[in-house]
Amino acid sequence: MSNKPPVDLSAMNRAFFEALDPRARVELLCRLHTMTVELSERLARNSANSSRPPSSDSPFGGAPTAAGSSGSDLRNALKGSAAGGVGATPGTPRKPGKQPGAKGIWRCEALTAERTENHYPDRCAACGAPLELWHGDKGHSGHFVLDLERLPGGVRIACVLHRYHEIRCPCGTDTATRPGKGLVSILAGRKQNLQLSEAGLVGPALATFIAALAVRYRLSRAKIAELLVTWFGVRLSAGTIDRCIREAGLACEPIVEGLLTDLRQSGLINADETPWPQRGHLRWLWVALSSTTAIYKIASRRAEEIRDLIGEAFLGWLVSDGYVAYRDHPRR
Repeated sequence: MSNKPPVDLSAMNRAFFEALDPRARVELLCRLHTMTVELSERLARNSANSSRPPSSDSPFGGAPTAAGSSGSDLRNALKGSAAGGVGATPGTPRKPGKQPGAKGIWRCEALTAERTENHYPDRCAACGAPLELWHGDKGHSGHFVLDLERLPGGVRIACVLHRYHEIRCPCGTDTATRPGKGLVSILAGRKQNLQLSEAGLVGPALATFIAALAVRYRLSRAKIAELLVTWFGVRLSAGTIDRCIREAGLACEPIVEGLLTDLRQSGLINADETPWPQRGHLRWLWVALSSTTAIYKIASRRAEEIRDLIGEAFLGWLVSDGYVAYRDHPRR
């Protein structure tokens, strides 16, 4: 701990510095440098590089980083300037998930089907005539599906081989069955859009179970993978588990429309919003509550977002704080 008296910045001006001898000027410069580094380190503290809680971070400052503009960065910059060079340029931040070009991890053991489910076409794709197996059946494609099955004493995960067949109609047209496809989630910047499909490793019951473990019981992807291999003997990668969770969210879109209808038919709605940093961008989490329904939405902070939640035709009472987005409602 230094015994030197504190630096009085208010008494320093150009005449003060010109009156100092060179040795005193260097000593003062070193003390000012130390004080600047300490203040910059204190200013750069956030929930990622100190014991401060996340609630203390400014919502308008972007997502906190572990490095930030700390005093160590300032020291490196000053050292580079003193040596006549420039400081090292920080690299591009690494994106979450598997990196492009990384080596893939494949299944250690081949899947063994417990039973086979066959799928045949019913009618010809050209003439619409009913198809029979004696018209000429040939295998078209197949894939394994791991799905959750209920037993009298609990649940188990079964492996089923789904085979899709192709039949030639007397008219000469080959008609094949293919796995069904559902909703598509389209997001800007995504390399591959998410689409619901029957041609997946995980069946609907197991995907729902995985989504419940993640959302309702707050288990991480790694803990879900550990639970599945420990209690069911099934190994799934973190990417497969994450896809199941996202597919469950996409499959719930029709349910959300029904919840919005229930919300807008109530006579009293409570609404609020809170900051929601997402990949370095500041978004806002909106919530609208009735006595039976809760709707959440991640969007901007514009007034249109709350109107999209409660609807233009809502004539009940809106309970909120004094944020300007709520003030246009006539019964608030």
